[in-house]
Parts: sequence; structure tokens; C-alpha cells
Amino acid sequence: MPTKPATPDELKETWTHLSRDFFAIFIGYDYAKPVGKELARIESFLGEHPEFKPAFADLLVKSLQTFITLQKLFQNDEAVTDGSRSTDVYECLMHYLMRREDREKGLPANFLKHLEQAIRVYSWTETKDYAATTRALFHLYKAQANCRQSMDLIRQSLLTLQKLFTDAREFTDVGAFSDLLGELINVGRTSNSLVDAAVYIRY
Repeated sequence: MPTKPATPDELKETWTHLSRDFFAIFIGYDYAKPVGKELARIESFLGEHPEFKPAFADLLVKSLQTFITLQKLFQNDEAVTDGSRSTDVYECLMHYLMRREDREKGLPANFLKHLEQAIRVYSWTETKDYAATTRALFHLYKAQANCRQSMDLIRQSLLTLQKLFTDAREFTDVGAFSDLLGELINVGRTSNSLVDAAVYIRY
């Protein structure tokens, strides 16, 4: 007997699972290895259900925004604490992590701005909640530990996006997407292959 086609609700549920597993690496959750495995699953799904192509574009944009937000925190390694010395971001994070009260006291405003933006990636947390922010910091560290793998997944995904769409206007505002790629190029400069892919897609 032929296989019964999936219902729209079943397809949406499948996409929810696929997108969740794809996004996991960018926020420091467990993910399937190698990183291309989740992208391959998505490509297979899109081959059968092309109506989800815009959803993939949205997912990739969300992933890029998240990656950039976290990199702005971890690449902010010249945070000045006073007029005489500088403290790298990991030392600032350690000070923040070890305090139960007045966690922001004495820490650079620029560091705190990027930290707050990074913590907001996790919708379940609040910057004034000690347990929630500590949990968020744990995932931030895990996400940063996966930085190289995240960059590789982004590179592969940008090439997939190009195959799915001939023009960025099909899925987003061109100017906003170009600006996003510009930010990606700036924070992803340690990966020549990622920068090359972003530049190629942008121009």
C-alpha cells in the first residue's frame, strides 16, 4: 500500500523538530555530529516540501543573528575597566558568574551591553534572575566552544540558500540581509571559507 501523505500539521511538526535541531548548535545545546547532518536532513525535507523554503531562510537569518550576537560578546576582548588596565571578556564573565549580587558592579558598560544582548537569546531567562542567567552563561560557553562548527554550518547553509533562491528579495529585505552578511564577515574573519561564502552571497 502507498504511504499516506503527511498532513499539514504533521509537516509543521516535522519542520519544528528539524529547525530546533539545526539551531541547537548556535545556542550551546547538544547537536548531531557532523554539523552537516542536520543541514542534509533539512535539504532532504525541502526537496519533498519546497513550500518550507522560506521557513529555512528565516531559520538561517535567525541563526546568523544569534551567532553574530554571541561573537560580539566573545570578541569584545579589550573591555576597559578603568583608566589604567584592560580585562578580557573571559575575566569579565568570570567576575559576573562568581557574584550572586551586584553582578554588573565595576564591569565595563560595553561588556554588559553585549552580555545582556547575548542572554536575551534565551527567551526563558531574565538578566536579574541569578539561576536563569547562570544557566544561560553555561550555554553561552558551550556555544562559543562550538564556534568553528557553527561557522562551518553557516558556510554550508549559505550555499544551500543560494541554491534555493536566485534573489534575496524572494525571502527578505535585500538591504537588511546585506547588512547582516556584513556583520557576519566582520565577526567571522577567523574563517576564510566562511568569509568567502558570505562575500560571494552578498555581492
